[in-house]
Amino acid sequence: MVLLVGSVVALAGTGIGNVLLPPIVRRYFPDRTASLTAVYVCILGVSTALPAAVAAPVAEQVGWRFSLGIWAVTAVVALVPWLVIITRERRRRLSDADAVESPPTTIITRLWRSRVALSITVVFSTSTILTYACFAWLPEILGDIAGSTPAEAGVLLAVTGIISAPIALIAPLLVARLRDVSRLIAAGIASFVLGYLGLLLAPATLTLLWVLLIGSGSILFPVSLVLINLRTRTQGGTIALSGFAQGIAYALGALGPLLVGLLHDVSGGWTLPLLFLLAVALVAAIPAFTLAKPTFVEDELARSYSSRGS
Repeated sequence: MVLLVGSVVALAGTGIGNVLLPPIVRRYFPDRTASLTAVYVCILGVSTALPAAVAAPVAEQVGWRFSLGIWAVTAVVALVPWLVIITRERRRRLSDADAVESPPTTIITRLWRSRVALSITVVFSTSTILTYACFAWLPEILGDIAGSTPAEAGVLLAVTGIISAPIALIAPLLVARLRDVSRLIAAGIASFVLGYLGLLLAPATLTLLWVLLIGSGSILFPVSLVLINLRTRTQGGTIALSGFAQGIAYALGALGPLLVGLLHDVSGGWTLPLLFLLAVALVAAIPAFTLAKPTFVEDELARSYSSRGS
């Protein structure tokens, strides 16, 4: 029970941080949205790889409590600069021009009618389900079907984070320059599909290649983050879309590891769970067509409102 509660709290913190980052980038760096998104997504990739690589060896040497405690200390260190910012903001009297633009209620309540908002949400949800399932189960999958040791499986999991770092640097810049982002979404889908197919058909033959492909599928994550900024015209719209898309995506993403575990228990193997992950990856192909054209959420909602009014 303690492990469950702790995991829920930790993942809630991760979700809140990710929801807030796109509006923060939009507010403080409106002319460098793509580059700043690339930097922090790259840091996320490295931060994913490092714990996966060192957690098992450290636990074997000095115990799991010390291995787990390292990341608690890391979280405290990360909290310090935000406390400094909060203190400074409270001491300042912000002018009206500096005030954060709140999302209009009409945008929040009508996002369900925006094809762009729904498409970004689906791509984001696909990314989170596949990524969370990978973090939770890939080491055990590799141990069972590829014969990897716990240390080897941890390193292979770290590879998925390492490969996502350069992808995170490149993808946001490409999204900002490409008129048709459906190609990037297709590349992410293909990577996930080929990686999981490889684990299904030849898990012990080219294990590293399959893991690299699964890690490359993480391009869907930075693409979705940048689109939250690029497909909205206002900061209020960005805040509304970020909360809408990421709120749904992380809720569904949290179910990913649970469903994979349930499918494994029901089937007694990993074939059914891997087929489920393949199906989830293919779902992202549907919104790729909508996102091929650079349409803004506010424009869609305005057209929808005017058509209903007429």
